[in-house]
Amino acid sequence: LAWGPDGQLASAAQDGSAKVYLDPLGPDPQVISFRPAGPLPQFNLPTPVNSLSWSNAGTLAISTGVSTSGAVMQWPAASGNLTESDILYEFDSAVQAVAWAPDGPGRLLIGLGDGSVRVHMVDSPTSPAWIINQVAAATGILPAAVSAGFSDDGRMIGVVYSDGTIKIVAADFSIYASQVNSITVGDLSAEDLYQIGMPFVGPTLNIHLD
Repeated sequence: LAWGPDGQLASAAQDGSAKVYLDPLGPDPQVISFRPAGPLPQFNLPTPVNSLSWSNAGTLAISTGVSTSGAVMQWPAASGNLTESDILYEFDSAVQAVAWAPDGPGRLLIGLGDGSVRVHMVDSPTSPAWIINQVAAATGILPAAVSAGFSDDGRMIGVVYSDGTIKIVAADFSIYASQVNSITVGDLSAEDLYQIGMPFVGPTLNIHLD
């Protein structure tokens, strides 16, 4: 579920369906229904929708997929057809999380089931993606990046992994090595988790646990 910048409301489900409600609080809201992705070819089942994110310009990014197949879709389609969406990126892993940067539709944050996190410059298709690769655990199994987002000022990125770890990095990956702070969700109070979602200031982020 995601609210858009002009009051739109988008919803999606594991059955592969998605809806956009135009003026959902109005007396006669318009509902646009569509399916972002086709069926999973190996199972002939609907491709689930995993997350949604609106840009400030009103573009909806949609992450889909399971296991070894995933994609990021963009709605509305370039054709102008409101019941269709366009494929932006395809991966050999489910796309678990997607988030636009707060400064516009240029930067798109993508979290994958294989544990990697990518930032793509959508307005510059030839620019290489910035990639954060998660370090393998002792088991050799990488936790999935299940949720990800930018800070309100766009300078920091927070990622939640399926093993309960939160990783915070600077959005300027040139200083990535000195900016990583990894903490465990189970060690955080509700106040700490709230603070992670607040705007980060300065080049580093320090989290103090009680």
